[in-house]
Order: sequence, then structure tokens, then C-alpha cells
Amino acid sequence: MERLPELEKSAEQSGVLRGISGAFLGAAIGTALWYGLMFSMMDNWDPFGKLTVLAGVLVGWLSSWGYRLFQGLRAPRFARNIVRLSCVLTQPLAVFGMLFLVALTRLAQRGQDLDWDMVWITLSAAWEALFQRQVFGIVVVFIVLALVFSKAGMGGLLKYTDPAWYSDPKRLASLNGGGALYNYLSHWPPVETEPVPVQFQVGTGLEVSGETVTVSGSLQKTQRFTAGQIAGVIVGPSNGHNVLYDRNNQALAKFAWSMKNANLFTRWLLQRNVPFYDITGAGLSAQEEEPETSKPELPQRFTVRESKVFLVLGAAGCLLFSGLTLAAVWLAGRELATGLLCMAVFLFLLLFCVWMLLAYSRRRLEVDGDTLRYTAALGRKTEFQITQVEQIKTRPLCDGWTLLDRNGQVLARLENHMTNAQQMLAYLNQYLERKNAAQRGGK
Repeated sequence: MERLPELEKSAEQSGVLRGISGAFLGAAIGTALWYGLMFSMMDNWDPFGKLTVLAGVLVGWLSSWGYRLFQGLRAPRFARNIVRLSCVLTQPLAVFGMLFLVALTRLAQRGQDLDWDMVWITLSAAWEALFQRQVFGIVVVFIVLALVFSKAGMGGLLKYTDPAWYSDPKRLASLNGGGALYNYLSHWPPVETEPVPVQFQVGTGLEVSGETVTVSGSLQKTQRFTAGQIAGVIVGPSNGHNVLYDRNNQALAKFAWSMKNANLFTRWLLQRNVPFYDITGAGLSAQEEEPETSKPELPQRFTVRESKVFLVLGAAGCLLFSGLTLAAVWLAGRELATGLLCMAVFLFLLLFCVWMLLAYSRRRLEVDGDTLRYTAALGRKTEFQITQVEQIKTRPLCDGWTLLDRNGQVLARLENHMTNAQQMLAYLNQYLERKNAAQRGGK
């Protein structure tokens, strides 16, 4: 913020074309630096040269920075998709450009005249070389890497497109912490097993001494605040955090239920009348309510579905890979093996983009009280009760989780990027808490 204040200024005249131009230019510069660094280390590829592959973070970071510098449209989803698309498209263009420049350099070294006909022939040769088996495989690898590295600048991009949500304690509380049960709340309010001491430590970076809380860490500046400065605590989902915030809605500190002395810290806060809220903004009572007078804990109705990112990426991918498939058909007429390989890859990617469109249109989980209705991307529908859920299995590769019944059968599959996914996690946490309370009551 202090180093680049011009990037955070109001952008009333920001637009779509500016954002696209800035993101693409930043990705192109990052790709050029990335490739140049790798080529400079070819003679020392083992063991240190391989580390230059990690310089691909420059592509995502510079693309996001370019979008902000050119004051692109302040729409978070649009900005993210443009940065991802820019990072992907610059890879085949960069390889094509290198093949073209290498061919021109060789012609110049031979003393040939570079007229327009020769340049056109060289362009055609570079295009054909791009779809050769080895070159095309390298391009695919770098496309995947660029897509992964595109996340490097997403934090700064969100800070530009939606600064209020970027610093909102609710967003910080919903960020993935350390696993599906990292912040699992087994009982509320905390059980009083021992007096709250004057001084104690929560986890490794938070210390309480009297009325003062000290937050420290190896990568952050030590911060101190008093209990009177705490306006409230947002209780995150089971894979998130609990965030303390002040009266300006700025985060002060965070902790998780799995940390040492988390219950002591919660009681310390409750003794000072600090309110607790769940991720939806509903208040948590400091006193344990009787079952007869307690309010319904489970949300009545909401729907978990794919976000519009699937619509944008699916539509763009269908257009892109449809054209590439046609180009592969033309290539198959000249080089059968390479053309067929390209057709197979592009058709697979095209089908995946079609599935993304189907998922956006159909895939959803409808919650109606204790009844859940799940519709898969291909249209298969399943209806079940929340009481049938016996296990929640995480899927780290997809950043999602699966609901299983007592027989291990899949009831629904969801991902954290889906709309209302965090509300669904809160819903499952409330169900697990209610189930555990019933089991304790039965004993």
C-alpha cells in the first residue's frame, strides 16, 4: 500500500479493455522473464537450474499487477478470469514467437534476403513446428504451470477490485487454515474446567497478559491491543479461523479451536463481554440455552451451486478448443500422427469445458431444512436427509469434500469455490454439534 499507492487509487474510468491489456502485457513480460531465466541456466540445469521453473510466479504476479496498473474493471471474478486467461494464452504465443525468431535468425545467418514471402513462409513453418509432438507437449506443460502460478497475484488483485471484502474479517475467517477439522467447534460455550490465568499463550504466536493481547510471528510485526479494542470475533468454518476485529472492522488477530488454550482464550473474551458471531453474522450466545427455548440452528433454505467462473471459463474454453480442434484436423492432413494426438488432447479439453457448462447449469445441492437434494452435472438427482450423513471426507486435490452415508456411498460432492460453500460448512458444523450433543445426552 505504501510502496504502490497509485495502484489503490479510485478508478472511476477503469474499463474492460484496460484490464485485458494490462493483464496480457504483464503476463507477456512475466513469461519473457521466466523463459529467459530458464534459458540462461541451461548450462547449469542440474541441480540449480531446475529451480528457475519456480520463477513462473512472475507470470501471475505481473499479470495481476498489470491489471491494477492499467486500472481494469473493478469486478473480482472478471479480473481473476482475465488474469488466468492471459497467463494461459501467453505460453503458446511465447513459444511460437521464439520458434519464429530462431528461424529468422538462421535465415539471416545464411545471408538470405528476408522479403515478405520469406517471412510468411517462416511464420507457417513456426506454426507447424508449434504442433509437433515434443513442442506441443512442452507448451501444454507450461500452460498448466502458468495456470497454477496465476494464483500468485490474486491477493493483490482482490485488494484492488474489492478492498472492503479483502480486509473483511468474514473473508479472513473463511480462508483455509490447516485441514477440515483445524477449526472444528465441538462445544459452545467452552466448558469451564479451570480458572482463567492472568497470563497464558494461545498457540505459538498469541499471548495474553492481563488486559493486553500480543500477536507476534516470524514474518509479521509484533502487534499489541487491549480487550477494550476488540469489537467482536468471527467464528470461521471447521477449516478456517476465528478472527478478532476492532470497531473499524479491521482484523486484529486470529486463532483456531485446535490451538492450545483456545478455550481459555474464548472464556477470557467472554468474561469481557466480547460478542461472537458465526460466518453468516448470526450471534453466538455466551450462555448455553435449554433445548426447549433454543432457536433453530440449521438454515432453512439455501443452494450450493457452481460459481459463474465455470460459465466464463467453460464458454471461453469451448470457443478456444473448438478452433484448435479444427486446426488439428488440418494438421492431420499433413502429419497424421501429430494431428491425431493434437485432436485427442483438444477434444478432451473441449469435453471438459462442456462439462463445466453443464456443471454450472445443473450441478447444485439444495438444502431445505433437514432435506438435501443433490443434482450432478450429468443430471443425476439424489434426495437424502442430513441424518444420513455419517462421514465428511476431504479432497485436497480438488479443494473440496464428499458427503458419505454409513455404507460409504457418496451422497454429494462439493468444492470450496462453489457459491454458498462456506454456509454449507457452517450447516454441517451445526449438524455435527447437534449430533454430538444428542450423543452426550444419551449417555
